[in-house]
Amino acid sequence: MARDPQSSSPAPRVLVASRDPAAAAALLELLAEAGMAAHRVEPAGLAPVAGAASERPATDLGAFDVVLIDSPDLGEAEWTLVARVRARSPMMEIVIIAADGAVDNAVLAVRTGVFAVLPSPVTREQLRTAVAGAHRRKRRGEQRIAALNGAGSRTR
Repeated sequence: MARDPQSSSPAPRVLVASRDPAAAAALLELLAEAGMAAHRVEPAGLAPVAGAASERPATDLGAFDVVLIDSPDLGEAEWTLVARVRARSPMMEIVIIAADGAVDNAVLAVRTGVFAVLPSPVTREQLRTAVAGAHRRKRRGEQRIAALNGAGSRTR
């Protein structure tokens, strides 16, 4: 498994959700160049990522560290997707790439716990920095939970 050059942890595993095959291919290439493992999901309106089409999830979110949502505009479908991903995997970090940088979107991003909203088009450095930061935050959260679980089992 590839390692994150900025840390000793394994490289982030990124799920790329994009309606645009060309944009998704470009993102996968940028992530691979940064040494990150990435997989594209071919969503029909992005919903299958979070299992909206049925109760059975289309994609195992546990196999990933970061969900990268690429959307030309942030509408109800994208925010519903964020909520569903968050409900299924509360520790999952989410990074959004959107052309629409409206203040309302920034507020929604903060409220829903999105790690970052990046401009479109995104630069290699912006993408690498955001995904690596989201990965570090997820790992720190997992370590805190593990420490708390370990401390709880010692006090029993």
